Amino acid sequence: MRIAVVGDTRHHLGPDGRPCAHDAVASQLEQWAALFDDVVLCVPVHGGEPPPAFRPYRSTNLSLAPLRPGGGPGLRHKAVLVARIPGWAVRIRRALRQVDAVHLRAPCNVALVGILLTALAPKRHRYAIYAGSWEGYPGEPWSYRAQRKLLGRGGFGGLVTVYARYPPAEPHVVSLFSPAFGLDEWEAEGPAVDAKLAALEGLGAARPVRMVTVGELSPHKNQATVVRAVKLLHDQGLDARLDVVGGGPLGGDLAALVRSLELEEAVRLRGPLPRQLVMAGYRAADFNVLASRTEGYPKVVVEGMAAGAVAVTSRFPMSDHLLGDGRRGVTFRADDPSALASQLADLVAAPERVAAMIRAGRDYARTVTLESYQAQVRALLERHWAVALARPAHGAGGGP
Repeated sequence: MRIAVVGDTRHHLGPDGRPCAHDAVASQLEQWAALFDDVVLCVPVHGGEPPPAFRPYRSTNLSLAPLRPGGGPGLRHKAVLVARIPGWAVRIRRALRQVDAVHLRAPCNVALVGILLTALAPKRHRYAIYAGSWEGYPGEPWSYRAQRKLLGRGGFGGLVTVYARYPPAEPHVVSLFSPAFGLDEWEAEGPAVDAKLAALEGLGAARPVRMVTVGELSPHKNQATVVRAVKLLHDQGLDARLDVVGGGPLGGDLAALVRSLELEEAVRLRGPLPRQLVMAGYRAADFNVLASRTEGYPKVVVEGMAAGAVAVTSRFPMSDHLLGDGRRGVTFRADDPSALASQLADLVAAPERVAAMIRAGRDYARTVTLESYQAQVRALLERHWAVALARPAHGAGGGP
């Protein structure tokens, strides 16, 4: 069986011409490659070298039906987007003619075109992942709302997986997770987590409090709140250190904020890093902080749990579920540095509580591996599509 993957997931071509994607995306789509004979990636392909966090696919049964990139915040970008849509439609429709099934990755502009075109291909098995907040949020783009409505209706004619606190009412909509690592990687983190647990008594006294935040430097990810919380912790006498991992449009603004708060010795802007260095950052951190104004199912939280970094996140629809209602981490209001600083100070003062959260986070992370994801996707597709998916000989590894 052949399947087309349609979405705006950024891709590059490596020096050898192989398609490259962000490590977490590549790992996830490799699980789909293990379930199908061929996977056609109908995605934007950007020029230039792949960024540090990107890698080539290991699966050998993936091919590209490249789309020209388009989209962005300004009027010029919107004009380019409109100009791109006819070309996208032609390429997506051509890809749909060549496959038995379609995998739509929403919400995004490419997926919206794909959803509409899929309605014209009634014989194709249909699946969509809605990776944003299924419950919506203030200021949500109209196109996101439109995609939720189109996918939520029974007329979509296929399976939809979402990130939701409660089981969705629609029978074709199912809550699922987003994997980032394999069981082998989870197991490899065990010795470092044991060492971290043994060193908790010195937290905030004999050694600094170490934090990491990972994500694009953008208004949505809201790293400025984390930096301001570090300043408040310093004012309280706590030696707090923060690594900010990621690149993006607000890099200069964030650097200026660090200088204005005189935190150059406490806050490091690490830029985008390859996966092994990101995992090393979690390993070295006591707390993994996420201050996003909204989220779906953030992989970075579970990556940190696997490495023993306690999650401290803003509140979003899935946060209580992800953090086990406080057993695996704590939450704060997204734009409230004082609330974040207070939560961190309380945790530093309670090493036994931190240890319990580390253990609970590790236990949860073991349930959301790439292997578990592949097994659940297989079961869902076979049930909803009434097909049997054979495992090809191509090797799509369970872990990175």
